[in-house]
Amino acid sequence: MNIYSRKSNWKILLFVIALAIVFITIWYTHIFIQRIADDEKAKVEIWAKAISRKAQLVNYTKNLFDDLQEQERKSVEIWSEATKRFIETENENDLKFYTELISGNENIPVIVTNEKMEVTAKKNLSPFFDNIKILTPELRDSFTSFKPIIVNYYANFNNYIYYQNSRLYVQLKLTLDDLIKSFLNEVVENSISMPVVIMDSSRSKIIALGGSFDKTIINNSSKIDYIVAKMGNQNEPIVVDLPKYGRSLIYYEDSLLLTQLKYFPMILLIVIAIFLIISYFLFSVSRKAEQNQVWAGMAKESAHQLGTPISSLMGWIEILKMKPETQAEGNEMAKDIVRLQQVSERFSKIGSKPELRDNDINTLINSVLSYMKLRSSNKIHYEFDSQQTEIIHKVNPLLLSWVLENLIKNSLDAMDGNGTIKIESSIKNKHKIIDIIDSGKGIPKSKFKTIFNPGYSTKSRGWGLGLSLAKRIINDYHKSKIFVKSSSLEEGTTIRIVLK
Repeated sequence: MNIYSRKSNWKILLFVIALAIVFITIWYTHIFIQRIADDEKAKVEIWAKAISRKAQLVNYTKNLFDDLQEQERKSVEIWSEATKRFIETENENDLKFYTELISGNENIPVIVTNEKMEVTAKKNLSPFFDNIKILTPELRDSFTSFKPIIVNYYANFNNYIYYQNSRLYVQLKLTLDDLIKSFLNEVVENSISMPVVIMDSSRSKIIALGGSFDKTIINNSSKIDYIVAKMGNQNEPIVVDLPKYGRSLIYYEDSLLLTQLKYFPMILLIVIAIFLIISYFLFSVSRKAEQNQVWAGMAKESAHQLGTPISSLMGWIEILKMKPETQAEGNEMAKDIVRLQQVSERFSKIGSKPELRDNDINTLINSVLSYMKLRSSNKIHYEFDSQQTEIIHKVNPLLLSWVLENLIKNSLDAMDGNGTIKIESSIKNKHKIIDIIDSGKGIPKSKFKTIFNPGYSTKSRGWGLGLSLAKRIINDYHKSKIFVKSSSLEEGTTIRIVLK
């Protein structure tokens, strides 16, 4: 049973579920945002229609004012003609008619002058103009902006009739101006939830800005052009006819709320991803620390349990050495006892900080090979090749030799007692390199990293701790690296140790 195969399957399953959750979240949020966008668009269309209707009303009112102004001019012309006829006629009925016409003007201010600009008649004037005798150019310009009506009353002599808009017209005109101003303010204020730019038809003049815009950008033409172009790509501008401005364009874009909602799913997923990554990291660190404590405790307990039988065996070996007929056996057993003591010492160092000192790597490799040769099949061929006579590095010899023995034992298992094991040592970029090469069954590329995980084993009765402890000794204690350099099925494997 390989717990890491199941772990990998669980990871794939959880990843697929996570992708499904992400997809459903994005899909549902997209539908939700689209509904809000459609609702906002409908409101904008209603708002645009209301603007268009109000603009039509304002334009209609303006047209009425233009008609009223034209009617007042015609009234002045009739009044001037009646004044002329009044002077010329001798018919009593006509005099009465013209008098009624002249006296009928109760609203339009009028000043009549001769060619010398002397005031000859006046009507409906304010106190200031009512007392003037001569209409100077300055007074004339302040009185009216309209051209005078010229009345020829005798031979080559003319009268000049100057007039203003009626008081009623002026009051209504002020009302119209207020209406136009309130219209623009209402367009801007009612669109406070969305940015709005009102421009003339040539897009060269800004009439008003609304929404979240900084009013200072009105002087930045390039920025305004960019904003208007972006708005035009997002929504078609609303065309309205505004008094004093004529055909105008209202540009708008999505509200800040809708824009934020569009990015909300991505922000939410990023936050969730960060939370999951941090949680996974903390969980992994906690689990690794717990595993380290378990391994260290098991190793120290094993070393403690080995101590008593080793001491007892040493006593029995001394007895065997005292007898000539068992002396040879006692000497060989003493070597194995020394080996057991080394194994016990190795276990005792797991979980504590090992002492690193300068050692010759080549001497250490030769010592391990000498020990393993006597304890493996004669069909196994051992080779050792080094580019240097001596390679000195700070290591713990007991732990490093344990790693080498573990790797050689795995190679022996992979070759089924028949093949070649070769060890090479070298120095590259100040790093010491040890390669353990065998001619065994090989390792699938997908398992290059998995073989160093605790519990992974290809043996039916294996515990899967050998390579895991080897990685711990190299990575954690020696701050170096161990990895599968290369492997081919049925051709062999190369495990590399890089001592930094």
